[in-house]
Amino acid sequence: MQAGIIPRCVCAGDCVETINRITGKKVLTPFGVLANLQGRDTGENDATENRATFPGTIQAGIWEVFDYSAGFTGLSEKTARIVYWAMAIQGNLTIDYPVNLDLPYAPPFSLAIDHFIATAHIAQNKERGLFDGISAREPYD
Repeated sequence: MQAGIIPRCVCAGDCVETINRITGKKVLTPFGVLANLQGRDTGENDATENRATFPGTIQAGIWEVFDYSAGFTGLSEKTARIVYWAMAIQGNLTIDYPVNLDLPYAPPFSLAIDHFIATAHIAQNKERGLFDGISAREPYD
């Protein structure tokens, strides 16, 4: 997401090209969810040691028009549903993987910032020592 030759100038959001994780080619994918992920990485890199990277997109999307729903992911137009936590656990993924998942977003179906990704960001911040967590009992002790 480094922009040209201007030091510390970065671009992020739904108006920038990103890498298609399947083809390796640059693509324009103006999705709000990608803008949110890129914006978070850009902010984290500005506040820390440039640890965050955005791996690209698989161009997953869903939408609803009248009584019809459609979705696509990857290079096909098949509707896909992923059980995120099961996938992460069974795939032995580290916490660094789900923070940049390219999940489909459309208001009738999902949130702009998916709960799974937000939870992964919290876990990653805790793992990096950026905050201390407490147990549910601690406020009552």
